Amino acid sequence: MLLQCAASQEGLSHKLRSGTSIGGSLFLQESQWRSYLSLWPLVKHLPQVDAGCFQAAISPLSFRVNSFWDKFFFNQDNVDPKVARKMFRKNWESMPIPLLRQIKTAFKSPGLLSHDKSIIYAEKLGSISIPMLLIAGSCDLQTPPVGVAAIASKIPGCQYVCLGSHSESGKPRHYGHFDLIVGRHAKNDVWDRVNEFVEIHDHRPMTTRDAIESTTLEP
Repeated sequence: MLLQCAASQEGLSHKLRSGTSIGGSLFLQESQWRSYLSLWPLVKHLPQVDAGCFQAAISPLSFRVNSFWDKFFFNQDNVDPKVARKMFRKNWESMPIPLLRQIKTAFKSPGLLSHDKSIIYAEKLGSISIPMLLIAGSCDLQTPPVGVAAIASKIPGCQYVCLGSHSESGKPRHYGHFDLIVGRHAKNDVWDRVNEFVEIHDHRPMTTRDAIESTTLEP
């Protein structure tokens, strides 16, 4: 989301050579995060939401019970359960309420607004002049591909990829949200594709090893 906003801003775009967005969109109208908006009256007066404590508490149960929460973050067939539990245990920061209030604007038309609501970022996507690659997961419940595709359609020359096609074995390989980054096949399906895009457009090659190590979760 931040990259799409930055690339559309005249004062920042000249600092970017290219942009790759994985599972990100300024449009979240179809996101199942909407089902949690009913909790907003309970949390909006807090200084922040400490999701880390909640996730650390439930992480031992992840992928051991058939919970919606696991499906919400992963396509369970496409991730090592041990990796998923590490993600749930470690991959969280406290979320300030002002940040959540701004993200909340993405759940309705016309998409994400600036903090003071003076900028409609989607209206500026047509001014993006750098090469952009947007990758979506076919089963992503948080950032559904329909929203990512809508963003891609507004960016001139944007490359859009929805990962959910059949693999060489003929079996479907669908992607959720986090498995776009750490899934069993993310190296070949995502990071090799990103590496190729960077080599062509950014002129600063990144090895697949660099990409994988940058997202490695320590025990």
